[in-house]
Amino acid sequence: MKAVILAGGNGSRLWPLSNEEYPKQLLSFFDDNESLLQKTYLRLLNIVDSDDILTITNSKHFANVKKQLDYIRTSNIIAEPLSKNTAPAIFCALKYFLDKGISEVEIVLVLPSDHLIKNCNLFSKSVDNGKELAKNGFIVTFGVKPTYPETGYGYVKVNSTFETGYKVEKFVEKPNLELANKYIQDNKYFWNSGMFMGKISTFMSEFSLNAPDIYKNFENLNFIDKNEISVEIYEKMPSISIDYAIMEKSQNIALVELESDWSDLGSWQSLYNVQEKDDNGNVVFGNVIADNIKNSFIYSTKNLVATTFIENLAIINTDNATIILPLDKSQMVKNLYELNK
Repeated sequence: MKAVILAGGNGSRLWPLSNEEYPKQLLSFFDDNESLLQKTYLRLLNIVDSDDILTITNSKHFANVKKQLDYIRTSNIIAEPLSKNTAPAIFCALKYFLDKGISEVEIVLVLPSDHLIKNCNLFSKSVDNGKELAKNGFIVTFGVKPTYPETGYGYVKVNSTFETGYKVEKFVEKPNLELANKYIQDNKYFWNSGMFMGKISTFMSEFSLNAPDIYKNFENLNFIDKNEISVEIYEKMPSISIDYAIMEKSQNIALVELESDWSDLGSWQSLYNVQEKDDNGNVVFGNVIADNIKNSFIYSTKNLVATTFIENLAIINTDNATIILPLDKSQMVKNLYELNK
């Protein structure tokens, strides 16, 4: 089996701590000082050898990604010359394997670099559960059983059952709160974790059928002589996610429930959720004076932040900016990021 780590991103979701030059997968949020990217790489080493892992990142992040991964083990990395979302990146990674002589029936696990999974044994077990479905020609997605009505995640609805998983009926866009409440009452809905697995031939068949604007570049992409993506070829590809390009169109998708813990750390609230809280439900980092506050996340890397009598807020202070917003609306930091740009 081979693995692909997607390590692009524009740094918007945990702004201002993350940014376009240093997105969140390069950051460390925990006492072990391992970045999310390094944690992802180490998790994969329980499943495959380092030679079987390919990381694809944006050219602007290449040096930092290489430095972090080479600190663990010499790594295989290719860089996108432009940001084109996940579908073109995955397509290039698959073509890279083929050009390096890997069989088209080889199974490839594709996963983002910015997820937090602590139970690596159960993660590995979930991957094993998906292998047989992948061998049988399905693209396998890994679903997470919802524990609350999250409106920031996409959902997957399943119908019929396989021995180790389910047949996917449809992918569902990020819902409003009313729909999210309905989904968590229905055991046919899972959160979409954004991790996928399948044979190279299966992926390529789906690209040919559902994403011809990407697949038509198959012959022109060449990783035999060098590990570079041509700017001229890449700029002609559409900027589209793998979900829109393939997953939502294909009738050939299976789902395996992810048995491990999981968080995509896609907002300040999700980062708050995985941290240890004080007696008043607060998470406080850095140079902070907090008096009579409840259920809040306060983070300061430099200047003193002092606050009193607040609840349910995220206050993030860095050298570059300070943001203040309701913790349960922290997904909206992307709006602030765009306004700042």
